[in-house]
This record gives sequence, C-alpha cells and structure tokens, in this order.
Amino acid sequence: MKRFRFRLQVLLDHRRDIEKMLLGELAALQHEKLLEERKLRDLNRARERACEALVHLAAHGASPWDLANGDEHCKTLGDDIGLQELNVAAAQRRIDEKLVEVIEAARERKVLEQLHDRQRREYELACARQEQNELDDTASVRYARGVA
Repeated sequence: MKRFRFRLQVLLDHRRDIEKMLLGELAALQHEKLLEERKLRDLNRARERACEALVHLAAHGASPWDLANGDEHCKTLGDDIGLQELNVAAAQRRIDEKLVEVIEAARERKVLEQLHDRQRREYELACARQEQNELDDTASVRYARGVA
C-alpha cells in the first residue's frame, strides 16, 4: 500500500508557521511592555528622590525659588509617570490582542492536526485490514492445497 500522505499538509505547515510568527510577535510585545514597566519604575524612583530632595531643601532653609523649582520638577515627574502608566496599559492591550490571535491560530492548527491524526489512524487501519486480508488469502490457499 502507498505511504500515508496528508492532503492538507501544506496548509498545516502554513498554520504552524503563522502560529510561530504570532508567538514571536507576542514575545516582542511582552519585551516592549517590560521595557515600559522599567521606565515607569525608574520615573517613580526619580520622583521619590526629587520629593525627598525637596523635603531636604525645605528643612534646610532653601530659597523659595529653589523650592518652587523642586516642586515643579516633582509635578513634571508626576505627569511623566501618568503618561508612562498609559504607555504600560497600551502595551498590555496590545499583548492581550496578540494573545487572542495566538489562541485562534493555535486552535486552527489543532483542528488540522486532529484531522491529520484521524486520517493517519484510518490509513493505518486500512493497511492492517489489507494485510490481514492478504494473510487470510494465503492461509486459505494453503488450507485448500492441504485438503484437496
């Protein structure tokens, strides 16, 4: 009997390639989010240091001009933190959207793999049936020769 050939193998390979590509894109988006989170953490630390410096200046009798500049710097960092939080949230949204695409690609691939497996089992069953029929034919010819 001919060897097994899955007629949709090209499509299955294509679906696997798409899933790999999407997983790569998901990894890149996760890395991007990680970088955005690091920026946010750095901004938070910078604001903490700036506010501590402002408290230190106020405690040591700094000029009103220095205090106003320090306060403005803390407010600017707070605004930057708000923008960075939006960037992190946007990165998370992109990850969630890509994850939906990856799940759908995996589902499509699994459907084709199940079809492949089912056709493989049917082929192997047909091969086993054919082999058994050949063995039965051989045995009946031998039996017929022995009886006659």
